[in-house]
Amino acid sequence: MAVRPVFSVSSPSEIEIVREMQVEFEWYPGFSLQQKQRSIASLHDSIIATTDLRHPLEISSKSRVHLGVELSAFNLLLEFRSQHVFTASVETAYQGSKVFDGCPRADLDRFALDSRGSRHRVKELEKGRSFTGWQLGRYRFPLSSGVDFYNWLYLGALHQQPGLLERLLEYDCFTDIEFNPRKSLACQARSAALAKALIRKEGSLLRFLREVGRLHDSGDCALERDPRPSEQMLPSIQLLLEY
Repeated sequence: MAVRPVFSVSSPSEIEIVREMQVEFEWYPGFSLQQKQRSIASLHDSIIATTDLRHPLEISSKSRVHLGVELSAFNLLLEFRSQHVFTASVETAYQGSKVFDGCPRADLDRFALDSRGSRHRVKELEKGRSFTGWQLGRYRFPLSSGVDFYNWLYLGALHQQPGLLERLLEYDCFTDIEFNPRKSLACQARSAALAKALIRKEGSLLRFLREVGRLHDSGDCALERDPRPSEQMLPSIQLLLEY
């Protein structure tokens, strides 16, 4: 047996707008897609049998539903503006914005990588260096704000793609079979539940996006001062959000 969290919208009487419940289910060991999906099916059956939730969506590259694969941070794309408009996955943006002692604050080459390539690049940078936080253009997030940064990116991507957001709202809870809270705080299933909660409460993601941006706006775009000559140089990189 194994345990994984399921994330849903809280009731009005609860303080937190996202509810997290731990659900026990039968785990099918193995790394194949078939085994992962058997575990997902078992988790979802357990959710339906033991809670009042009826329409779970797995959000990961292992999801049995195409929408869940599209909403995976490895596949969900954000548009950015610099000298031109370009796209990067939420995962690439999250990894590419990590800051380490002893290396440039804006390692822009990471934004040219796919999700797995960006993760691999970060693992190389971690060797012998201290991880100090995230910086995306003028927006700076300390270590204590990693979940806020991840949610900001993920909900920013949903804001840019209202069709995906509308389809997400058809489900009442969200899981991520790969999420391990002992290794990571940020979770795409939690971000999806937050998006649904904000739409239900406020009708839009904009106030959240504006508020997080305001709190972490340093007013100082280090990328514009980076002296490294590079064809990849992207001054004034920023999220394309309709504020």
